[in-house]
Formats: sequence, structure tokens, C-alpha cells
Amino acid sequence: MLIVSSLIIVNSNKIQGEPMKAVKKIIDNKFFPYIIITILSIIICIPLFAMNMSEYNEARIHIGRIVSVKQIILDGVFPNFISAKHMMGFGYALNIFYGILTTYIPVLISFITGSGIWALKIFTLITVAISGITMHNFVLEITTDSQKLKAFNVTKFTALLASLIYIAAPYKLTDIYARTAVGEYTAFIFIPLVFRGLYKLINDKEKANLYIIIGAVRINIITYNNDYICGNFCCNIFTM
Repeated sequence: MLIVSSLIIVNSNKIQGEPMKAVKKIIDNKFFPYIIITILSIIICIPLFAMNMSEYNEARIHIGRIVSVKQIILDGVFPNFISAKHMMGFGYALNIFYGILTTYIPVLISFITGSGIWALKIFTLITVAISGITMHNFVLEITTDSQKLKAFNVTKFTALLASLIYIAAPYKLTDIYARTAVGEYTAFIFIPLVFRGLYKLINDKEKANLYIIIGAVRINIITYNNDYICGNFCCNIFTM
């Protein structure tokens, strides 16, 4: 609330005194929104780092995927799709129902942390922060193009507020804390990219921006299939 109040005061164009000028200088810094997004992401994920994730819903599956794929890599098996040590030696396709993006990045982190659980927690924090950044950049582009918002000098404020709402949405928190839906909350990163690409394509008529859509959708497919289907439906509505 203090951050939001400060932004409202600064954007009211009633800056008085050196303290307020100093605040305005900080807020006008191009890195300020990303710092705020990172701070809120850390706050949101603080309870996560205190949880025993091995006791929660799908977390055990994802931790098992990270540990198993890491072991397959260490064993020198390639491609590392199937773990021969699962199902009493019959093997199991670990990533058959999950996108590879949500496995290999945590695996890389686990080589540093030495723990699959901590790798998943750190990966979750990263996805929350990056999803806020992609939403901020998307909304900032739209608001910058809006003459009304530019007239009131609230484009940066609107973009930051939208990103904070996006990363703290109850549905996303449910994905993280109740369902441990790794693929789903990772897909939150790419949804704003899809709509940003569509927005640029519709308004700028630049065919090059089609690659933004294609790239985002492809990554979304290898992250979470259901979000790809829902995102495709929303894109059709957006372009009408």
C-alpha cells in the first residue's frame, strides 16, 4: 500500500520539496518496476520456502521428476526421457504428461543447490517474478499507446499495478500453494507475450511480430497444454 500511495502522489503532479523530488527520481528509474515486482515475488514465495513440499499434492511428483532426470543425466543416458529405475525396473516416462521446460530448468538449479526440493522452490520464485515482468511490459506498451493515459501520466503506474495484481492473483497462489501445478504457473510467463504479440501485430501491422506469437505459443505448449488451449481461445476473442 505504501508503494501504491507513493506512486499516486508522484503521478498527481503535485511534487513539493526535495524529499518528493527524490522519491520521483527513484520511481522514474527504469529498473524501479522490476525491483518492486521482484520484492513482491519474494514476499509471495516466503511461505513456500518454509513448507515441506514433499507432503503437498503434485509436489512429490515434480520433485521426483527433477531428481530422476538429474540421475539419468549423471548416468549418461540420452535422451533422458525414461527412468529405468522406476516401476520396479520396468521404467517410467517421467515427462509424458508435463512440459520439458518445467523439468530441465529445475534440474540445472538442482546441480547448484544439490536438492530437488530447493530447486523447485527457486524455480517457482523465478517463474513468479518473470511472469510479473512480462505482464508489466505488455501493459506498459498498451498504456503508452493510449493518449488518455499518457495525458494523466499514469502509464508506468498502470503497468506496475497490473503486474502486481497478475502475480498475486488468487488463482495463481492456488496453483502454487494448494495444487503445486508447476506447468500451469510457469505458463503464466508466456500468456502476456502472446497477447503482446497479437497487439503489435494488429496495431503495427508488422509481420515480424508474428514470431512473438509463434514463439510464445510454442513455449506454452511445452509448458502446459491446457493453458495453450485456453490461451488460443482467448486470442481468437482478442483479435475479433
